[in-house]
Amino acid sequence: MSRVRRSGTFAVAMLLGLAMVGLGAAPAAAAGCWGAACAGHDPVLYGCSVSSTTTQTGSISGVQVVTVWNRYAANCNANWARAQLTTAAINAGYTMKVFADTTVAPLQSMCFPGPSNTGQSTEACTGSYGGGSIVYTDMVDGTHWVIASASIFSATGVPLLQVLAGQ
Repeated sequence: MSRVRRSGTFAVAMLLGLAMVGLGAAPAAAAGCWGAACAGHDPVLYGCSVSSTTTQTGSISGVQVVTVWNRYAANCNANWARAQLTTAAINAGYTMKVFADTTVAPLQSMCFPGPSNTGQSTEACTGSYGGGSIVYTDMVDGTHWVIASASIFSATGVPLLQVLAGQ
């Protein structure tokens, strides 16, 4: 085989190989919002992926009752709060409200349980949550400091504890 023909065959093989690799590659998912435009939107629905997390736990009388996560997505420049009650808290009848709040203007505040994916800059709680699932708020602008928090209440609704996780 001549040198030119071997080079041509190699070039065709390389192009076919690159085409096959390209067929198997999935395109990168684009986020559906950025910064302040993410306020009031669900991070999962908007494709905002976690790039950092700050975690804080809270205890009452030496017994851990809650874990709070402040999550940040660099691809959306937005934060949201996640929290989970422990089995001990659930057994004691405790409930919680979970918040994500910006600390500078324009202020944004999200709450769970509450409406979800409204696109509003403030969402108010519609009660409290007493289950064992990990729950999360909608997003707030991650440009400035964001506080994620969980407020814990007794079975009779008396406030017992607030746990903060800043980021």
